[in-house]
Amino acid sequence: MEPGLKLSLGAMSTLFPSLFPRVT
Repeated sequence: MEPGLKLSLGAMSTLFPSLFPRVT
C-alpha cells in the first residue's frame, strides 16, 4: 500500500466520524 494512500485513509477515518456521526 502506498504511504500517500495510507495517509488518506487515516485522514478519512478521522474526518468521516466527524462528518457522519451515524457511521460510528
